[in-house]
Amino acid sequence: MENMFRPTLQPFLDATTPYDEARYVVFGAPLDATSSHRSGSRFAPDAVRRASTYMETYSLRTGLDLTEISIADVGDLRGLDSPESSLERISEAAGIIRGSGKKTVILGGEHTVTLGALRALKPDLVVDFDAHMDLRDNLLGLSLSHGTFMRRAMEELGFKLVILGCRAVSGEEMKFAKANEDRVALVTAAELLRGGAEVGL
Repeated sequence: MENMFRPTLQPFLDATTPYDEARYVVFGAPLDATSSHRSGSRFAPDAVRRASTYMETYSLRTGLDLTEISIADVGDLRGLDSPESSLERISEAAGIIRGSGKKTVILGGEHTVTLGALRALKPDLVVDFDAHMDLRDNLLGLSLSHGTFMRRAMEELGFKLVILGCRAVSGEEMKFAKANEDRVALVTAAELLRGGAEVGL
């Protein structure tokens, strides 16, 4: 599996746990193939890793200290180019990690990487924290992109979807959500601001 990844010089949270001993395995998926507004999401995995070194690791609310959790950072997935072949590689990597009994943490990249993870995990329910629904059928001529991936995932995998914090949608997406109201629940950003986190529960 090590040939699948390019090692990182700055692991997430300075993690040093070997893969075999880790409970959580982090890898980067620096895909930036379907950006429609501003490119650069391929730089996000390294940016998140750098930012993680400035995080306080202890939570006053839960009493949990992240330094006490065994985390391995295996680096960035190699060979990400076209969206579909990249999703296959992401799904393969996530499947291997899951198959070894570990929890997978993926640092994207554009939103599309989520479809690769979902293909490996095959969930019954997805809770999506996003300002957008990403349920378009097509965006700028692409049926597979950062704005369509969740629709493709629902079509392929048949899970139920809860979207929290949505604030910008298309009419097409709302029509799809209403036609699938037994599978799609939406809590808007405005609803969360008015009612707090309990609204989404």
